[in-house]
Amino acid sequence: MSIVTWDESFRINIGSIDSHHEHLVQLLNTAYAEFSSNAPPENLGLVLHELLNYSKYHFTEEEKHMKLVGYPAFQHHRDEHNLFIVKVTKLEKLFSRGEKSLSVETIVFLKNWIANHILASDAAFGSFVQEREVEVS
Repeated sequence: MSIVTWDESFRINIGSIDSHHEHLVQLLNTAYAEFSSNAPPENLGLVLHELLNYSKYHFTEEEKHMKLVGYPAFQHHRDEHNLFIVKVTKLEKLFSRGEKSLSVETIVFLKNWIANHILASDAAFGSFVQEREVEVS
């Protein structure tokens, strides 16, 4: 069961980043499937933890590329990443302590943030790279 279907509109034409984005969408879909099937809280907690950890890894790698090519919107983009990490870290802590359950609101937040961030902010970075014909390894 999917909440987001990966398609070509999510590609920013930077191979490693596109692979990361596809994996993030898969993790989001796993969280949604677990939530929809009323999986035990520990299953949901593991998926949320993996989503948070992979997001941190991906953001670090993406920001390295941005610095390398001198992306002018780097700081704004980094701020978006940091706000996401803060929000999801709080959700994970509340969830792990049993103070909050994974809710539709949380799933919708994750879906909207990930999809909108890739389709807008990350797409702008991809366009910057393509317009300048900069090589991103």
